[in-house]
Amino acid sequence: MRPLVCCKPGRVPVLPILGRGVVIDRLTDADAQALAVPHSDPDNARYQGWPSPLAPADARRFIEEMSDPEPLALDSAVQLAIRE
Repeated sequence: MRPLVCCKPGRVPVLPILGRGVVIDRLTDADAQALAVPHSDPDNARYQGWPSPLAPADARRFIEEMSDPEPLALDSAVQLAIRE
């Protein structure tokens, strides 16, 4: 298991990042339903700016967009999964 390490300036993290009882990794198709549930809660979605409800098929498309390696480049954004 690789220890949880913060990135040094100018470095991109290598995923997954493993720590004590936690794994930070890319979203996968298996996460689509879990992603769709909070995104479909209108009270949650109204503060976030995402479409609601979010169908699992739309969640899968979003996950596919996040699978591009470029979002891990510096000055970019990507959503990751935090797992126990």
